[in-house]
Amino acid sequence: MDPFVTNLVWLQHICYSPRPPLFQSVNPTRASYPDHLQIDKIKITMEVEEDERLSFLDGEVIRSNGALKKKLFRKESYAGIILNLRSHHNYRLKIGIMRSIIIWSLRLTDVELWDEELDKLTMIFLDNYYPNEVIQRNIRAVKSR
Repeated sequence: MDPFVTNLVWLQHICYSPRPPLFQSVNPTRASYPDHLQIDKIKITMEVEEDERLSFLDGEVIRSNGALKKKLFRKESYAGIILNLRSHHNYRLKIGIMRSIIIWSLRLTDVELWDEELDKLTMIFLDNYYPNEVIQRNIRAVKSR
């Protein structure tokens, strides 16, 4: 069967099947899942704290003197590739992406770690040909909000 048709049939099954009443135990069996979901290949893992650090989703939780701090987590393999300033996209789109990245990283980072994070962001933007004055102007604009 065509994958699109299979997905459409599964979507119709989810959207239009009668819902079980609230608080009723639902225990799905392996046979009730479609084959394309590959339930057998899903693995549950657990992160373990190393050097008083624990990565969780896009953040890293740091235990320091009995207090918890948070900062943005990047894998070691992170290449820092974002939309290049030389690409053929609208300039406002590029600035919007830059501001979104700055806002996102500052929200996931405690205030005392902002300078370190902004230095990393500045290097990422410079590597993608964003002018330093544009970077600093947008950092100031985001921080003043």
